[in-house]
Amino acid sequence: MTQEVQTLKKDKQKVTEEVFTSDMLRSFLRAPVPSEDEADYRRLLFAYRGMPADAFSVYLELFVEAGHNLLAKDAKGQTFGEYLKRFPSQKAYADAFDACLKEQA
Repeated sequence: MTQEVQTLKKDKQKVTEEVFTSDMLRSFLRAPVPSEDEADYRRLLFAYRGMPADAFSVYLELFVEAGHNLLAKDAKGQTFGEYLKRFPSQKAYADAFDACLKEQA
């Protein structure tokens, strides 16, 4: 009995220099998948995971303009800013978030 081995061909190139248009950034404001986290926390998390830091900075402005809450919490009661501080390598995101928070204060 022989066993066939399938290999996957890499047919997609990794996009590293994608430009985020205003429409693309606004698409991250849509209602997130339901979860135990507050909806605005999920929006921030989804954007953080899906865009580079410079685009995230612009997204935060749109997020606030649309009336969303920067202090939204996850199911454990942690804010998005607290979540970001756990990852020192993501300082650019944390700095953008903190700057946006200060502007709102």
